Amino acid sequence: MKKTKGFKYYAFIFAVSAVAIAIYAIFVSIRGDIKIDFQSVVYLLFLPVMFTGLLFIFDKLFGLIIPAKYKEGSGEMTEFEQFHGEVNALVDSSTSFSIEEYRRLRESVKFQKAISQVFTVKKHGENPELTWEYLSRKFKKGSNECVALNLIIDSVEK
Repeated sequence: MKKTKGFKYYAFIFAVSAVAIAIYAIFVSIRGDIKIDFQSVVYLLFLPVMFTGLLFIFDKLFGLIIPAKYKEGSGEMTEFEQFHGEVNALVDSSTSFSIEEYRRLRESVKFQKAISQVFTVKKHGENPELTWEYLSRKFKKGSNECVALNLIIDSVEK
């Protein structure tokens, strides 16, 4: 999914800033604080161009300094994200959880940590501190977390 800011975005920013400055100029001229002449109109027309240009420059600079999570156009997922997608599909097809139960699983920090531990064991193998047995006993029996995690573990062990 490409998340770049295109011409439409900057055109919208330019239009909004031009309208805002026009409203400000009309308000100030009605109050009588300034007199509208050619020079003030030129300055007011220059502001939206300058604002949009600076916004564009800062967006590009920050894009270089702080790179996006994915390179533009690649759309590749990391190995863990791919695993997470497969796990979601497995739990979705094999259980009859409600939307609220899925939301609780997604928001549960402990469950998300357990999924990352399952991925670690799958990728690097078991170690004395992290085993399949330990992971399967991590949640109370009968809970949604336990059902989903045991389903994931059974699938990964095969």
